[in-house]
Amino acid sequence: MRVAGSPAVGHVLRAVLGNWVAGNWVDGPWAAGTTMTYQWALNGVPIAGATRASYVPVTSDLNKRLTVKAMGTKPGSLFQFYVSDSTSRVYIAYIKPTAPVAISGSLTTGSMLSASQGAWDVPGVTLFRRWMRNGIDIPGWQAFQDKYRLTAEDLGAKISVRTVAGKYKYRNSVPVVSAETGVITKGLILSFKAPAITGTAKVGQVLSTSAGTWNVPGLTVKYQWYAGGVAVLGATSKTFTPALAQAGKTLKAKVSVSRGGYIPAFAVSAVTAAVAR
Repeated sequence: MRVAGSPAVGHVLRAVLGNWVAGNWVDGPWAAGTTMTYQWALNGVPIAGATRASYVPVTSDLNKRLTVKAMGTKPGSLFQFYVSDSTSRVYIAYIKPTAPVAISGSLTTGSMLSASQGAWDVPGVTLFRRWMRNGIDIPGWQAFQDKYRLTAEDLGAKISVRTVAGKYKYRNSVPVVSAETGVITKGLILSFKAPAITGTAKVGQVLSTSAGTWNVPGLTVKYQWYAGGVAVLGATSKTFTPALAQAGKTLKAKVSVSRGGYIPAFAVSAVTAAVAR
């Protein structure tokens, strides 16, 4: 008989019955009606309770060799037993990848990249990530997550992610590095809500405009007021007080936004009523 399987902690070993036939081992059951019992041993010492056809090595078995004895009884026949050859020393198995880790997502600043789970030869693993920029570890807590949001620092670079799989009773996998992305380009700044003017359009009355709402935080905001569709010289603050020169004209505010690593954008408010005197 023989032991089938790798003698690694947490891996199932099985006692395989059979016989040598013409110099070759042939797996197969013993004669019909034979009652089988088993005893696994560690360095020749029987393991208490290990009396089934399979055995799962535990941590205390490390660096020791396993054997199994199979005993067969059948009415009217002689008692028979066989002992397997020793296994190699029990070890802790490394987790191995069976499919690569891949990155998905838009390659523009502000976009979120996601790392796939990949596939491993052991189920239920925990994955440890580290995102890299041009092959160098990216600092900060975000670089240890399954997802990574691209920043202005990533502009012009290529991104990859290093993954290590771990599980109790197994050795961590060797680091698996994904393929690099293409070059990261500038992202778009998008307006979620246009600027809005508040106040009464009347000579001498202060008007104010909101900055609007945008998809990117931390923007630099600039303002420009228009009267009758023409930019008012010097009217570049959040508030504007119409003068007699603007009487009878409609007003609007243009809000321009920018941030390093992004394409600048602007949005324009709705026009007011004609400025009253």
